[in-house]
Amino acid sequence: MCWLRTLVYVKITFMNIEYEIKFPKINIKEITQKILDLNAVKVMDRFLYKRYISDLNDHSFIRLRTTPDGASITIKESVGDWAGHLLEQEMFIKDFEEGKLFVDWFIKNNLIKDPNLRYQENYRTMYKLGKIEFCIDEWPLIHPFLEIEAPNEKLIKEVVEKLGLNWDKGMKGSVNNLALKLYKIDLASYKLLTFDKQEKV
Repeated sequence: MCWLRTLVYVKITFMNIEYEIKFPKINIKEITQKILDLNAVKVMDRFLYKRYISDLNDHSFIRLRTTPDGASITIKESVGDWAGHLLEQEMFIKDFEEGKLFVDWFIKNNLIKDPNLRYQENYRTMYKLGKIEFCIDEWPLIHPFLEIEAPNEKLIKEVVEKLGLNWDKGMKGSVNNLALKLYKIDLASYKLLTFDKQEKV
Protein backbone atom coordinates (compact mmCIF):
# COMPACT_ATOMS: atom_id res chain seq x y z
CA MET A 1 0.00 0.00 0.00
CA CYS A 2 2.96 2.32 0.57
CA TRP A 3 3.84 1.87 -3.11
CA LEU A 4 0.25 2.73 -4.07
CA ARG A 5 0.22 5.88 -1.91
CA THR A 6 3.45 6.98 -3.59
CA LEU A 7 1.97 6.37 -7.04
CA VAL A 8 -1.19 8.35 -6.26
CA TYR A 9 0.83 11.19 -4.71
CA VAL A 10 3.08 11.40 -7.76
CA LYS A 11 0.04 11.43 -10.06
CA ILE A 12 -1.63 14.33 -8.28
CA THR A 13 1.43 16.44 -7.54
CA PHE A 14 4.16 15.99 -10.13
CA MET A 15 2.67 15.09 -13.48
CA ASN A 16 4.36 16.80 -16.42
CA ILE A 17 2.98 17.93 -19.77
CA GLU A 18 4.20 15.88 -22.73
CA TYR A 19 5.05 18.22 -25.60
CA GLU A 20 5.15 15.90 -28.57
CA ILE A 21 3.79 15.58 -32.07
CA LYS A 22 3.46 12.63 -34.42
CA PHE A 23 3.95 12.57 -38.19
CA PRO A 24 2.26 9.53 -39.72
CA LYS A 25 3.03 7.37 -42.76
CA ILE A 26 6.74 8.13 -42.88
CA ASN A 27 9.45 6.58 -45.04
CA ILE A 28 11.79 5.26 -42.34
CA LYS A 29 14.96 5.47 -44.45
CA GLU A 30 14.28 9.03 -45.60
CA ILE A 31 13.29 10.44 -42.20
CA THR A 32 16.25 8.73 -40.53
CA GLN A 33 18.63 10.44 -42.91
CA LYS A 34 17.01 13.84 -42.25
CA ILE A 35 17.37 13.30 -38.49
CA LEU A 36 21.02 12.32 -38.85
CA ASP A 37 21.64 15.39 -41.04
CA LEU A 38 20.69 17.49 -37.99
CA ASN A 39 23.58 15.77 -36.13
CA ALA A 40 21.19 13.87 -33.87
CA VAL A 41 22.65 10.81 -32.15
CA LYS A 42 21.06 7.38 -32.02
CA VAL A 43 20.42 6.53 -28.36
CA MET A 44 18.33 3.38 -28.80
CA ASP A 45 18.55 0.78 -31.53
CA ARG A 46 15.31 -0.72 -32.84
CA PHE A 47 13.81 -2.07 -29.61
CA LEU A 48 10.72 -4.19 -29.09
CA TYR A 49 8.55 -2.56 -26.44
CA LYS A 50 6.23 -4.89 -24.55
CA ARG A 51 3.48 -3.26 -22.53
CA TYR A 52 0.37 -3.78 -20.46
CA ILE A 53 -2.21 -1.00 -20.35
CA SER A 54 -5.32 -0.53 -18.22
CA ASP A 55 -7.67 2.43 -17.92
CA LEU A 56 -7.82 4.25 -14.58
CA ASN A 57 -10.86 6.31 -15.59
CA ASP A 58 -12.28 7.94 -18.72
CA HIS A 59 -9.32 10.32 -19.01
CA SER A 60 -6.29 8.41 -17.74
CA PHE A 61 -4.53 5.08 -17.92
CA ILE A 62 -1.65 3.18 -16.36
CA ARG A 63 1.05 1.58 -18.51
CA LEU A 64 3.67 -1.03 -17.62
CA ARG A 65 6.35 -1.18 -20.33
CA THR A 66 9.71 -2.81 -20.92
CA THR A 67 12.78 -0.61 -21.39
CA PRO A 68 16.29 -1.56 -22.56
CA ASP A 69 17.35 -1.53 -18.88
CA GLY A 70 14.27 -3.01 -17.20
CA ALA A 71 10.76 -1.57 -17.15
CA SER A 72 8.71 1.50 -16.29
CA ILE A 73 5.28 2.25 -14.86
CA THR A 74 3.60 5.36 -16.22
CA ILE A 75 0.36 7.22 -15.57
CA LYS A 76 -0.99 9.34 -18.44
CA GLU A 77 -3.91 11.75 -18.19
CA SER A 78 -5.73 13.68 -20.93
CA VAL A 79 -5.74 17.23 -19.58
CA GLY A 80 -3.85 20.44 -20.22
CA ASP A 81 -3.88 23.28 -22.70
CA TRP A 82 -2.00 21.66 -25.56
CA ALA A 83 -5.05 20.16 -27.34
CA GLY A 84 -5.19 16.39 -27.39
CA HIS A 85 -2.10 16.14 -25.23
CA LEU A 86 -1.30 14.21 -22.10
CA LEU A 87 0.11 14.73 -18.66
CA GLU A 88 2.43 11.95 -17.61
CA GLN A 89 4.51 10.68 -14.73
CA GLU A 90 6.89 7.77 -15.12
CA MET A 91 8.85 5.68 -12.64
CA PHE A 92 11.44 3.06 -13.51
CA ILE A 93 11.65 -0.42 -12.03
CA LYS A 94 14.03 -3.33 -12.52
CA ASP A 95 11.74 -6.07 -13.74
CA PHE A 96 8.76 -6.19 -16.12
CA GLU A 97 7.16 -9.30 -14.60
CA GLU A 98 7.49 -7.84 -11.09
CA GLY A 99 5.68 -4.74 -12.28
CA LYS A 100 2.87 -6.88 -13.65
CA LEU A 101 2.38 -8.41 -10.19
CA PHE A 102 1.68 -4.91 -8.86
CA VAL A 103 -0.77 -4.07 -11.64
CA ASP A 104 -2.54 -7.43 -11.24
CA TRP A 105 -2.86 -6.78 -7.49
CA PHE A 106 -4.41 -3.35 -8.11
CA ILE A 107 -6.96 -4.87 -10.50
CA LYS A 108 -7.75 -7.76 -8.14
CA ASN A 109 -8.45 -5.30 -5.32
CA ASN A 110 -10.51 -2.92 -7.49
CA LEU A 111 -7.94 -0.13 -7.29
CA ILE A 112 -7.93 -0.07 -11.09
CA LYS A 113 -11.49 -0.10 -12.40
CA ASP A 114 -10.77 -1.66 -15.79
CA PRO A 115 -10.09 -5.41 -15.42
CA ASN A 116 -9.18 -5.73 -19.12
CA LEU A 117 -5.39 -5.57 -19.03
CA ARG A 118 -4.34 -5.10 -22.65
CA TYR A 119 -1.04 -6.41 -24.02
CA GLN A 120 0.69 -4.53 -26.86
CA GLU A 121 4.00 -4.63 -28.69
CA ASN A 122 5.74 -2.12 -30.94
CA TYR A 123 9.21 -1.32 -32.22
CA ARG A 124 10.95 1.98 -31.52
CA THR A 125 14.24 3.52 -32.67
CA MET A 126 15.29 6.70 -30.85
CA TYR A 127 17.58 9.63 -31.65
CA LYS A 128 18.42 12.70 -29.56
CA LEU A 129 19.54 16.22 -30.37
CA GLY A 130 20.07 18.16 -27.15
CA LYS A 131 16.73 17.98 -25.31
CA ILE A 132 14.81 16.87 -28.40
CA GLU A 133 13.87 13.21 -28.91
CA PHE A 134 13.05 11.66 -32.26
CA CYS A 135 11.26 8.30 -32.08
CA ILE A 136 10.55 6.18 -35.13
CA ASP A 137 7.66 3.94 -34.10
CA GLU A 138 6.37 0.80 -35.79
CA TRP A 139 3.02 -0.62 -34.66
CA PRO A 140 0.81 -3.48 -35.80
CA LEU A 141 -2.04 -2.54 -38.18
CA ILE A 142 -0.79 0.99 -38.98
CA HIS A 143 2.08 2.59 -40.91
CA PRO A 144 5.30 3.75 -39.17
CA PHE A 145 5.28 7.27 -37.75
CA LEU A 146 7.75 9.79 -36.33
CA GLU A 147 7.20 11.19 -32.85
CA ILE A 148 9.09 14.31 -31.79
CA GLU A 149 9.23 15.28 -28.11
CA ALA A 150 10.81 18.38 -26.55
CA PRO A 151 10.49 20.52 -23.39
CA ASN A 152 8.25 23.04 -25.19
CA GLU A 153 6.28 23.65 -28.38
CA LYS A 154 8.72 26.26 -29.70
CA LEU A 155 11.56 23.75 -29.91
CA ILE A 156 9.34 21.22 -31.63
CA LYS A 157 8.21 23.73 -34.25
CA GLU A 158 11.82 24.74 -34.96
CA VAL A 159 12.99 21.18 -35.55
CA VAL A 160 9.88 20.29 -37.58
CA GLU A 161 10.78 23.14 -39.94
CA LYS A 162 14.39 21.94 -40.16
CA LEU A 163 13.18 18.46 -41.10
CA GLY A 164 11.04 19.93 -43.86
CA LEU A 165 7.83 18.55 -42.38
CA ASN A 166 4.42 20.21 -42.57
CA TRP A 167 3.32 21.20 -39.06
CA ASP A 168 -0.34 21.02 -40.06
CA LYS A 169 0.05 17.32 -40.89
CA GLY A 170 1.34 16.51 -37.41
CA MET A 171 -0.96 14.87 -34.87
CA LYS A 172 -1.11 15.35 -31.12
CA GLY A 173 -2.25 12.84 -28.56
CA SER A 174 -1.84 9.09 -28.21
CA VAL A 175 -1.03 6.49 -30.84
CA ASN A 176 -4.62 5.29 -30.47
CA ASN A 177 -5.80 8.80 -31.36
CA LEU A 178 -3.70 8.59 -34.54
CA ALA A 179 -4.99 5.10 -35.40
CA LEU A 180 -8.63 6.13 -34.91
CA LYS A 181 -8.37 9.28 -37.02
CA LEU A 182 -6.33 7.88 -39.91
CA TYR A 183 -7.26 4.22 -40.04
CA LYS A 184 -10.54 3.95 -38.11
CA ILE A 185 -8.79 1.37 -35.91
CA ASP A 186 -9.30 1.37 -32.14
CA LEU A 187 -6.07 -0.12 -30.77
CA ALA A 188 -7.61 -0.08 -27.29
CA SER A 189 -10.20 -2.60 -28.46
CA TYR A 190 -7.50 -5.30 -28.69
CA LYS A 191 -6.60 -7.36 -25.63
CA LEU A 192 -3.64 -8.73 -27.63
CA LEU A 193 -1.87 -6.54 -30.17
CA THR A 194 1.36 -7.90 -31.66
CA PHE A 195 2.76 -8.06 -35.17
CA ASP A 196 1.95 -11.78 -35.35
CA LYS A 197 -1.45 -11.82 -33.66
CA GLN A 198 -4.32 -9.51 -32.77
CA GLU A 199 -7.29 -10.41 -30.55
CA LYS A 200 -10.22 -8.17 -29.63
CA VAL A 201 -11.24 -7.64 -26.01
